[in-house]
Amino acid sequence: MVYRSGPLALAHNGNLTNARDLRQGLEGSGSIFQTTLDTEIFLHLMALSSTENPEDALIEAMRQVEGAYALLVLTRDRVLAVRDAYGFRPLSWAGSAMATWSRARPARSIWSAPSICATSRPASW
Repeated sequence: MVYRSGPLALAHNGNLTNARDLRQGLEGSGSIFQTTLDTEIFLHLMALSSTENPEDALIEAMRQVEGAYALLVLTRDRVLAVRDAYGFRPLSWAGSAMATWSRARPARSIWSAPSICATSRPASW
């Protein structure tokens, strides 16, 4: 997908319990869905965000979704790792490549629990 600030890739594992309601609202606002996957809801919510920053747009989307999920979002220069508030879909982050560029900021809390961790992508990717 191409976001306002550049290319964006999203990998998602989980289910959104309010997917039907979110989808109906997004379609009512003019969004056109290409699939029936919950993953696409995150993309549409991010696209409708008022912010140019993909990380802030993702945080806005996380505030609207309910359910169990883990996401990995790849932007031109960042990797964003996200999990739901309850950790039903835990997110594991490991590997030698990750260890060499792990400049992750502390996890950022949304409400009391959903978290996001962002790192810079290595130039070799």
